Amino acid sequence: VKILKVLVLLNWDQGDYTAAKEYFSQCTVIAQDLGDKILAGAILNNLCLVNDEQCDYRTSLNQYRQVLELYKGIDFPRGESDTLGNIGGVYLLLGRFAEALSYYEKALEISKQQQMIPSMSQDHGDIAMCLLGLGQTELALRHFDEAINLAGQAGMRQDVAYWQRGKATALVRSGKYDLALEYYRDALETYAEIEAPAESLETLHDMGRLYLLLGDSASAETNFTEAMNRAKEIGLARGITSNLLALGDLQARQQAWQKAAEFYQQASERSLESGEMIWFGESLLRVGGLHQLQGRYDLAAGETQQALS
Repeated sequence: VKILKVLVLLNWDQGDYTAAKEYFSQCTVIAQDLGDKILAGAILNNLCLVNDEQCDYRTSLNQYRQVLELYKGIDFPRGESDTLGNIGGVYLLLGRFAEALSYYEKALEISKQQQMIPSMSQDHGDIAMCLLGLGQTELALRHFDEAINLAGQAGMRQDVAYWQRGKATALVRSGKYDLALEYYRDALETYAEIEAPAESLETLHDMGRLYLLLGDSASAETNFTEAMNRAKEIGLARGITSNLLALGDLQARQQAWQKAAEFYQQASERSLESGEMIWFGESLLRVGGLHQLQGRYDLAAGETQQALS
């Protein structure tokens, strides 16, 4: 099983989801033969995470519920809490914030009972994200503070930075832009110290979006460009695509239609090549939007139809 897990992780990291799933299936058979419900549940949980990355959320939800069934009757609160949180994560991705919140609250209840500080931090942060989606910004800020404090107690610096970014997003919603920038900068400093390049470039992207709100197009462009270059350095496809789209959006705001189209085209080609179909659709919609802004309604309709298909 250990060897198979290594093969799973290798293929997962390389984006070969088909191979990863095959190795997961072999692990599942072994776990079933051993009658080990905890192992079977852990394997199925991880398989669901692969499905989540492929946006196969219906399959994920069904399998997560199978995990909860496996854990019934055995004393494994950590596994139950993690699975509830994973289900909440799917609903959060789907924008079904109230449903996500109910699962995260159940997970937090177990985490508190077991005094699992890292899990409590995660649960508070996830609850904050749901509340933010529901428009309850002030309550979300309080949960972000709890998540940050608990992560700090547990010595989880990367988690502290992550929830600082979440709090910054909430502060942007509250119109507290200067304070939000401080939290983004704190998170960026931590990521640099612990050498977390993917998280660093994501923070740069978020800061770029904030600079746009502040009307500072030059700083926004600098951030998006640096984030894209860092994504290229580490081969993070989604980071490249998201920043290409952001740079295209920036050019479109300035009515530099040709430059915007070039960025969108690059995003379209890269996302199609890497199999990121959601980003591919986003790219086509952006191109369609450009056509619409320029009065090319037939072309706009064609791009939109292709994106929807």
